[in-house]
Amino acid sequence: MDQAMDQAFEETFEETFEETFEETFEETFEETFEEAMESPTVERMSLQDESYLCLLCLKDSTERITQLYLTYITLRQNYSHEVPPVLFTVLMILHDKRQGLLEKLTSHYPEYMETGKWHVAEEQNTQLNNMTQESRDDLHQVCSTEMRLLMLITEMMRQQ
Repeated sequence: MDQAMDQAFEETFEETFEETFEETFEETFEETFEEAMESPTVERMSLQDESYLCLLCLKDSTERITQLYLTYITLRQNYSHEVPPVLFTVLMILHDKRQGLLEKLTSHYPEYMETGKWHVAEEQNTQLNNMTQESRDDLHQVCSTEMRLLMLITEMMRQQ
């Protein structure tokens, strides 16, 4: 059972978070820019604001995923008294990705970060309506990863 849970956790991380993170990081901002240039009559937030909000949402989501992963490791430790080293490796990868996002936000959007623009979840949710559909879809995939991890942790807690 422990191996099955570890496998499910690793697959969830590898298949959804990594792919979505890379796609969002590399492609979404270029596509958002192209889309904004193609249809300038549509009311939406500026490219700078959309890029900032995407990065901010990714950072916040990565923090939550890291916490869920840490919870899983703790439960695993309490349940089986063993934690495979690969789980700590994944935790470090998540931490590094979160730090990278924070550094990017701080260096590219210092005034937004200083003022705490959209740092409250309700503000972020309100602003999501002003983003392109593609950006919202990409962020939705990351949120789906959070939900899958939460379901795995819930299942593990039920089995204990």
